[in-house]
Amino acid sequence: VTQLTAAGAAGAAAAAGKHVVLLTPGPYNETYFEHTFLARYLGITLVEGKDLTVRNEVVYLKTLAGLERVDVILRRLDDAYCDPVELRQDSTLGVPGLLQAMRAGNVLVSNAPGSGFMETPAIHGFLPGIARELLGEPLLLPSVPSWWCGEASARAQALAQFSEAFLMPTYPRGLAQPWEGPRLGMELGLQRLADWRERIEQVPDLFTIQADLPLSHAPRWEGPHIGSRAAMLRVFAIADGRGGWQVMPGGFTRLAGEGQPGVSMQLGGSSVDTWVLSSQPAQPAPVPATPMLGAAHPGRAAKPLAVSSRAAENLFWAGRYAERAENNVRLCRLVLGSIESSDERDDSVLDVIGELVVACGLLPTGAPQPRASLRVFERSLVAALAESAGWTSVGQNLASHVLAATEIRNRLSNDHWRMILAARNDFGDAMAAACTGASGSGDCGYYDRPRVLAALDHLGMQLAAISGAQGDRMMRDEAWRLLFIGRHIERVSTLSTFLEVFTRHGALLHRSGFDLLLHLFDSTLTFRALYPGRTDVPALVEQVVIEPTNPRGLYGVLARLRVKLGQLTPPASPAGTGRTPLPQWLPAVEALPGWDALCRRDESGQYTNLVQACDQLSSLVGQLSDEISARYFSHAGMAGVRVRP
Repeated sequence: VTQLTAAGAAGAAAAAGKHVVLLTPGPYNETYFEHTFLARYLGITLVEGKDLTVRNEVVYLKTLAGLERVDVILRRLDDAYCDPVELRQDSTLGVPGLLQAMRAGNVLVSNAPGSGFMETPAIHGFLPGIARELLGEPLLLPSVPSWWCGEASARAQALAQFSEAFLMPTYPRGLAQPWEGPRLGMELGLQRLADWRERIEQVPDLFTIQADLPLSHAPRWEGPHIGSRAAMLRVFAIADGRGGWQVMPGGFTRLAGEGQPGVSMQLGGSSVDTWVLSSQPAQPAPVPATPMLGAAHPGRAAKPLAVSSRAAENLFWAGRYAERAENNVRLCRLVLGSIESSDERDDSVLDVIGELVVACGLLPTGAPQPRASLRVFERSLVAALAESAGWTSVGQNLASHVLAATEIRNRLSNDHWRMILAARNDFGDAMAAACTGASGSGDCGYYDRPRVLAALDHLGMQLAAISGAQGDRMMRDEAWRLLFIGRHIERVSTLSTFLEVFTRHGALLHRSGFDLLLHLFDSTLTFRALYPGRTDVPALVEQVVIEPTNPRGLYGVLARLRVKLGQLTPPASPAGTGRTPLPQWLPAVEALPGWDALCRRDESGQYTNLVQACDQLSSLVGQLSDEISARYFSHAGMAGVRVRP
């Protein structure tokens, strides 16, 4: 099967300097691989419906730089889902207002809504006549023999010629059918036409009859042996900008699903590599004299593709989820590794443990507290680690991280992506093996404590590897800065919470609480080297708050966060709105309480300044996160636009 894609019009527009995007249903669509391949090959932006917005009958792409006008949309989305305002109201894949922007002539949609009729099987019966009428020549490749039953003579011919054939629906699958039973389609196999004659005569236009066309087969490894599946080759041609068409090298070979007579990606089909064999040694591919679409011209810097707000938002949350999981794993390891069945531990430390696991989402509000029963508390905590626990457990953080990473898969190296998947899958398998009868109700039944701790230890190493991949294997563009910012916002929030809860409960005055906080800040080795034998709060504050070189020192994290905020390009905004620069949402380190103030006790012996500073930072980074979402992701209040040159 040869497909001439509408990428030709899109390619010509890209060559003319227009902003071209390819609209895809998203990564869960069965042909998403083809969408990403075409977008990369053509050098255009791959977008989903939520990446686009219509303002004043003009389509814009939401990017970190603001709203950028879109001139051409190469549509790979079904007609009915394109615009929830005028078509399917339940569609979450389309762009509200898209049809009105098209009517106004402000955007060209290649594969315009309505062109889907070309995919009806009924059109195959008319292709020979269309070719003779429009081209004055027969088809180079014959069409599959088809008869549209809405044409009386064609219907009579097909029913007289065949006793069995494929009975295909003429119209899209979403339309209602005037009979009970299974929907039509090639997946049902050959049908006895005599059994359908009465229904065909009642509503003939709904039916198309296709002859059985035996397909070529390709080998496929199926477990212990090599099997065979029906195969179809799909190739593409694009306009070359000079009035001609060029067939793209290679193509997609699709294999039928198991037990399917026809090839359909929606019915379990798959893609395989396509090799072109030659009787001669392969020659080196010549370098094209003209640049590919989207490529830089000689002497001109390459234009980076726009970073969509959706990609930036998922990078931002990928950073937050990874940091959150890492902090929660460290907390769980310390809690489970230190609490005992006896009541020998200080009550203040038990209160801290109970409050922290709730504050970090490891247990819901109202869960059993360690003071009442350490055993019940521990069982509840272990039961809540699983992804199915029902709240923001470690498993849920890992699952959310996978979802965010799925949306930015094209920005991650293979190793990075595999580590993210492995962290979720390995932890789920390890917890299932270590714990039986677990539920979100607070009862874990039986669990193997050493195996639970081993699972947390292994997950901690995997999360450390993911952190290294984020810092060492990604382009340092503005989207990466959002990932860095997301991770550091989460770090400031979590570390502030840790320090505030420990200080407020007076747990730092006890050796067990002091050591626990050092572990949570991952600063034990450094502190013991710098302050051997000391367990005083001033030394602790110096190391985990003031010291700028500590990667988990609170003020140092804040300073690095403000630097990255200042490096983000402000999005275009209406004149006179006076948006506060992002770094100003956080105080400079110089404006925060210094070491003397943080270590000062009030009349009741409490470190009030330290508690207030932690509360302030935790609140401010929460407000900052909301502002970043409004400014860069949803573009709330962004009436003005920035047109990309």
